[in-house]
Amino acid sequence: MARVDFTIWCDGCGTEILGLPIVRGKHDFCCQECLQGFRCECCSWYSLDDDERRSDESSKDAPEETEIPN
Repeated sequence: MARVDFTIWCDGCGTEILGLPIVRGKHDFCCQECLQGFRCECCSWYSLDDDERRSDESSKDAPEETEIPN
């Protein structure tokens, strides 16, 4: 586990962990896939600009439009 000024890096893929890590023994992982030794997509997710990430999250939370019967 590498720490630089309170930065945590994934021991699986090497990406910076921006949330809470999955800890197993003395190792930190960014996701379940890395923990199991599989390839993950966290590097691409974390590399998104904050604006892109926010717009993606807000679109998931937006309620679906439904037609109200008269």
